[in-house]
Amino acid sequence: MKWLLAFFILAAVGIPAWAIGPNTIILPGPSTTDIGLAINNSVTANGSARYVLTPGTYSSATAINPSSPITLECSPGGGNAFANSSPTGNCVINVAANVEGFKCNVGADGSVLRGINFLSANSSSGTNNGLDVQCYSFKGYDLWFQGFGQDGVHVDSTTNNSNHWYMENVNAASNKRTGFYFKGIDVNVGICANCVAIDNLVNGFDNADASGGGESNLFLTPQAILNTNIDFNLGSYNTWLNTYCEGSGAMHLTGTSNTVLTQGFAPCVVTDSNPGTNFFYGSQGLQLITKTYVVNSSSPPVLTSCGSSPVVRGGSSNQSGEITLGSGSPSACTVTFANTTNNNLYCVVSPGEVTYTGAYWTTVAAGGFTLHINPGTSSAEFTYVCMGSG
Repeated sequence: MKWLLAFFILAAVGIPAWAIGPNTIILPGPSTTDIGLAINNSVTANGSARYVLTPGTYSSATAINPSSPITLECSPGGGNAFANSSPTGNCVINVAANVEGFKCNVGADGSVLRGINFLSANSSSGTNNGLDVQCYSFKGYDLWFQGFGQDGVHVDSTTNNSNHWYMENVNAASNKRTGFYFKGIDVNVGICANCVAIDNLVNGFDNADASGGGESNLFLTPQAILNTNIDFNLGSYNTWLNTYCEGSGAMHLTGTSNTVLTQGFAPCVVTDSNPGTNFFYGSQGLQLITKTYVVNSSSPPVLTSCGSSPVVRGGSSNQSGEITLGSGSPSACTVTFANTTNNNLYCVVSPGEVTYTGAYWTTVAAGGFTLHINPGTSSAEFTYVCMGSG
């Protein structure tokens, strides 16, 4: 009889009978005064379970903050349709100003959130986030977080371990700081697939917090559109594949050892605080490949203290070339390149066609080298090959 009664109740609110099970709890409907408080109370009373919202528009004056691992979702077939400009799902929660949408603390490790739009009433900056993940192995699907005082999505390990997070089809729009913000050293080995940051007042995606922003995370097709400051503010040791920046948005690599693929109709405009330490491929070509690279320039080097009328052979560059000492038997010759590396060069110098049989050696710098010879001589030729360390 209980199952028969449940069948008619679910049919009345539009939830198919196959959607329920022995560990499924149907939450109060949209007329509930504070759905956040109702959910918290239900979790306290019933513990871990699958909690289902019927389609509709709800109000929440209390952050949803479950005390046990739960699955919270819109009823099957009523989830977020995930539009590009505004939420279109059938489960909408209007959240009061300065209140968080959903918070996952350590007691709720492994919680799942699916198919719900969270819209905040914040009119100014605050500390409330749409999704605040401070738990282990959180999973979110088909979600929208809009207008919150701080971040749309905030993953934070400064208090609890937040590793192994997973998000798919998650949109963060018009939040007062950042769309997706990652903070702490234990926000690792997560995946963000088809996540979108739109019109946030600071950054779109940001994992460059001073306390760390996670490592070994994978971002698949992240999209950033019209964020006020930077679309992508990247820390270290993460992979970003097929990034999309609307309107030639900015990507700033503040850290090292990232792998970034940005291409297609809307490539990102990239700046790098640590050139030579990130692997980047985009419409600008292959850049920042490795820590060691060949320095080359079309401008020939400049010779000083090399005797009277020394000569740089045509075609010589920062990478390789040949010099001929001038008259006056100079005992040294300084070769200065057109650009410099971050660290000292590695150079190999050898006698050229006019053989020199005395002793010779070099001292190197970031922008060139000095050839020393003993005894000093005139008109001797030397070839060189130099590599630069970034």
